[in-house]
Amino acid sequence: WMAASGVVAGAALVGLVAALVLFPVKGGAAPELVEQVHGLSVDEAQRVLEAAGFEMRLDGEEPDPGVPPGRILWQDPPPGTSMPGGGTVRVVASSGPPQVPVPDLIGYDLDLAVRILTAAGFRKGTTDSVAAPAEAGVLVATRPGAGSGRPAGSTVDLVVSRGPATIRIPHLTGLTLREARERLLTAGLRVGTIQPRLTGEETAVVIRSQSPGAGTLIPRDGTVNLVVARP
Repeated sequence: WMAASGVVAGAALVGLVAALVLFPVKGGAAPELVEQVHGLSVDEAQRVLEAAGFEMRLDGEEPDPGVPPGRILWQDPPPGTSMPGGGTVRVVASSGPPQVPVPDLIGYDLDLAVRILTAAGFRKGTTDSVAAPAEAGVLVATRPGAGSGRPAGSTVDLVVSRGPATIRIPHLTGLTLREARERLLTAGLRVGTIQPRLTGEETAVVIRSQSPGAGTLIPRDGTVNLVVARP
């Protein structure tokens, strides 16, 4: 019986020594229960732990899709653990969802680019078009660019080619709207927006200005916006 008691006492002594090494006691403070700080901001967690009589040590950040950036991801020792007052609680904050590189979509047609983007974990944002040497409808840029790290599920804007700028816009000022339409159609272009401008004069409906201006090179099937004078 005495031998068994000695073994138990020895084990208890070892456990006490281990606790003192892992959680150093300041001034022989009595044990306290570690508070739950998971999900709190770093500042909030520090206030809670200090109010409970502990110190906090921030050991960096780790990505996590479920915990917002700057919030406590995990703590050691865990909540509910009995630890001498004045001991240190280690915490790690979340850096938010893991970063995923934007895929390189340059040269793909729009439909295929969207499928690749979706498979990579992103969503399609806006789609813009610019005049470019590539065939119309082919991806020429993404925003952000390929290789940029973004959280999964975020949007990526796409820029497609309208085709090379090979058509020179004809001069339309002074023509009637019908004449302007015919001239644009002959050149392989289309009428864009039509904005009326009242003149108060007894004149026919004619083109007062155009955008882009005459002589500008744009892709085939490009549009020209017109301002028309109305009496």
